[in-house]
Amino acid sequence: MIRRAVRQDAERLTALVRGAEAYRGQYASMTADYRVTPDYIARHQVFVAGDESGRVLGLYALVLEPPELDLMFVADEAQGMGVGRLLVAHMTEQAGNAGLGDVRVVSHPPAEPFYRRLGAERVGTVAPSPPKVAWERPELRFVISRQAAADRVLGDEAWRGRLRGSAGRVSCQGPGMTRLKVETSVPESHAEAVLERATSMGGRPATAEYVKKRP
Repeated sequence: MIRRAVRQDAERLTALVRGAEAYRGQYASMTADYRVTPDYIARHQVFVAGDESGRVLGLYALVLEPPELDLMFVADEAQGMGVGRLLVAHMTEQAGNAGLGDVRVVSHPPAEPFYRRLGAERVGTVAPSPPKVAWERPELRFVISRQAAADRVLGDEAWRGRLRGSAGRVSCQGPGMTRLKVETSVPESHAEAVLERATSMGGRPATAEYVKKRP
């Protein structure tokens, strides 16, 4: 479950950041005194991944102006469970809903392969800023396109259910990627919810076209 962080989460999120194994050793100065404050949570798009018991498994913070993924952490005990992938997918959806064209990421060096596997592109290198950051960091960018938003629609189990498990896809065409084509083998009436959802994502108005596919 991913939810919006509240001010009362500040201490738990701070503990997660400071305790991250990825920032031990040579990288320890980066997080040693870091605090996720209640004011920070109130100002920015901070989201928390948790389990049914309320345990915090990860967090991210999206700054809207200028667009940047400012924080991304997964609890040590939740590594390898797909939490980071879920957080990035959620972040890109929030960015699309906010009308952002791209999101900058100044990556922790060991995390660069993770971001690139999820679609980020390398655009530069950020110089050291001693004393806390004595190393170069990769500068990456997620391009927030309507195509990515449309792909997430059909990648979500709830929306696949509206298509009754059929094979289908959403493609983007035309100037500004503003014409969506939904191709599916189910009747048009069953695809209406997907069309409505897809045309509302990506930050730009769009038209939609239904194409009947043979089962």
